[in-house]
Amino acid sequence: DDFKIVNKNTKKAAKILKSDSFSVNSFFITDGEKIYYLAKNNQSDNILTCYNIKTNQTKTLKEFRDDQSIYPMAIKGDILYFINIDINKEEYTSALNTLNLKNGKLTLSVLKGVDNLWLGKNKILYQKWTKHFNQTPIYSVDYNFKNNKKITDAIHHYYIYNNSIYVVAQKGENKFEIYTMDENGKKLKTIFTADGYIDYANDKEIVYSINKGDDTIYYSADAKTKKNTKLDSVTGMSKMSSFATRFQIID
Repeated sequence: DDFKIVNKNTKKAAKILKSDSFSVNSFFITDGEKIYYLAKNNQSDNILTCYNIKTNQTKTLKEFRDDQSIYPMAIKGDILYFINIDINKEEYTSALNTLNLKNGKLTLSVLKGVDNLWLGKNKILYQKWTKHFNQTPIYSVDYNFKNNKKITDAIHHYYIYNNSIYVVAQKGENKFEIYTMDENGKKLKTIFTADGYIDYANDKEIVYSINKGDDTIYYSADAKTKKNTKLDSVTGMSKMSSFATRFQIID
């Protein structure tokens, strides 16, 4: 399909990219003025490209090999942080890279083995890459990539929302909790516990699921009252998949 943008006021859509101009595995991330994505041509499907919405112009930022998977994670100021996974290796390898969007300077492998990266106020937080999605600790490193250290035991996943760090940890078989912590790994407040998998919490709701036999039951709990509501499977899966698609942009 072609890629379009929609004017939120007029609801009119404008086609800006034809389907044959971007990779089938492309992402589309925006700061409201520019859209970053993976373009393609006859030689490569891994061309990191910037589209300027106002000027209707595209600019090639960097072309990568086709045996590499590119996962942009965040933009802070002029710096794009992205993970590069080399799928040509038997066990795969991952690395964090930075690209200065102002001058085009690319810095490769500033950290190796990085996955699930989030940018905190004073620290970069991440979990280490594992091919089989094992639970791993959270690590922190300064923005100059010094003082790299482990700050938690193994957890399932974590994320940053409204400047708060949320951590989902398994507390037993089919039992999870979600809590907030500071950038040093200190636990601040338990938000919710469930006899099932917790996907995320925000200021409105907590979304989780419970397996019953071959069925998965989805729930949404009110963030304040903790009163839960059963969700139909389509809504539940939609909420979980929408949360999995995320990208940080920090001024």
